[in-house]
Amino acid sequence: MKGHYAVNWTETGSNAIVVVEGSGVSDGDEVAVSAGEGMVVGGGVVEKGRAVVAIWGDDPMTEKVKEGAGEEEGLVLKVWRKQGQKEEGLEITGMTDGLTGKKEERGLKYRSDGAWIVEVKEARKIPTVFSLEQNYPNPFNPTTTIQYGLPKDVRVRLEVYNVLGQRVMKLVDEDQKAGYYQVVFQGRNLSSGVYFYTISAGEYRTTKKLTLLK
Repeated sequence: MKGHYAVNWTETGSNAIVVVEGSGVSDGDEVAVSAGEGMVVGGGVVEKGRAVVAIWGDDPMTEKVKEGAGEEEGLVLKVWRKQGQKEEGLEITGMTDGLTGKKEERGLKYRSDGAWIVEVKEARKIPTVFSLEQNYPNPFNPTTTIQYGLPKDVRVRLEVYNVLGQRVMKLVDEDQKAGYYQVVFQGRNLSSGVYFYTISAGEYRTTKKLTLLK
């Protein structure tokens, strides 16, 4: 297809179709399907809320050359945004076999002559490093928001301490997936003053100061 993505394809006699729709795409966006080491094997432009993408399969007779997706090879969806001109990942939220109408639970894998209808949403953004942001607003009364980022799945503890080093509130104490998070801290039952909030996530540990004014 013409546009941002260049589809590598050779007429092999092997192909499949995937229809991509859902909240993750908008008209004018370009959807690409990749296999193996990021090889783009199909692409299409979103029109009227959906993109119809032809996926090219590999020719098993040419063992030393890869022309497309291999049988049962996992496929990855991504999108080039018309608005913003940037690439983002797509997360599959549901998939239906277009030939049988049955729900597909095994994930998107190439199958010659296959056809699927795939519902997508924008993939959750994953930070590259651990982070703990300054709360906002600060000073606050009585509510403030704390944001942090996790580049991998990890056990997280987020706690608030007073100036004497005594813990006054535990905000988070659980295993969490990689991603960005925010927590609302209620200081309604605390006295005015300076407090500290500390995050522990694996080996990452850091502390920031917040001020409650009543």
